[in-house]
Amino acid sequence: MTSVQHLSDFKAALFDVDGTLTNKSREITPRTLAALKLLQGAGIVTGMATGQTVARLKQKHLALFPQNAIHITAGGAQLLNGKGEILWEKLLPAAVTKRIYHEANDQDCPMVIQHDGTLYVNDGMREYIKINEHRYQGVTLKPLSELTEWSVANIILFTTESYVAQLKMNPDIQVKQFSDSMTYIDITAPGITKGTAAVRWSELTGIPLSQTMVFGDSDNDIEIFQEAGWSVALGNAIEPLKAIANRIIAHTDQDGLAIYLENIVKGDAL
Repeated sequence: MTSVQHLSDFKAALFDVDGTLTNKSREITPRTLAALKLLQGAGIVTGMATGQTVARLKQKHLALFPQNAIHITAGGAQLLNGKGEILWEKLLPAAVTKRIYHEANDQDCPMVIQHDGTLYVNDGMREYIKINEHRYQGVTLKPLSELTEWSVANIILFTTESYVAQLKMNPDIQVKQFSDSMTYIDITAPGITKGTAAVRWSELTGIPLSQTMVFGDSDNDIEIFQEAGWSVALGNAIEPLKAIANRIIAHTDQDGLAIYLENIVKGDAL
């Protein structure tokens, strides 16, 4: 049985972005933003642990955190500072990225790769972006055919269940699967997860993971939940994540994160 703990037992908090900091409309509510500032004001070191890459994080999310923050990004393949500068990374080999690119085109799968602050997309992804234009405002887009550096942190691919099963059998990559309006996956180098990146994050910050809280909702949060001293799953989280969380809070569309942060800052038990 977990003993009663309070905010004073911890030094840091790492947040997933989509579905955790943001609601289902991919927006951070004013209440969530205010609660995050309350947590920072209480002396807690904060950062992100997200599958997103610097190209999208620079739109608005990096500015929500202190300049000296260190963030886990690209599903654990990169660590960034508050300026969006890469402090550490583990890249997919160019040959692996190119092979997946050709396979994706053969199967008409939308695909996106971030490199040097730009999102490189194939034709299928351009069609997806037209439908979800609000998610990509302010981001520089270029055709994937123009990408010159194929050793990349991660690949995002919208695909079929059969191709997902095929990719998961590939020892050259790590696959994390999500569900949205269509199946999509995040591909990183083998063994790379938010959990492995959290170990490096702890080394850089000097903050033990035993004194770090983590918040999430998806498949790619499982490993970091297993590493952290305290884990909180949103009400909208997948069931396997809820099963290993120390605490389950309300749905992101009900300001679950904001309410929880407000309560623990004022002294309630975690």
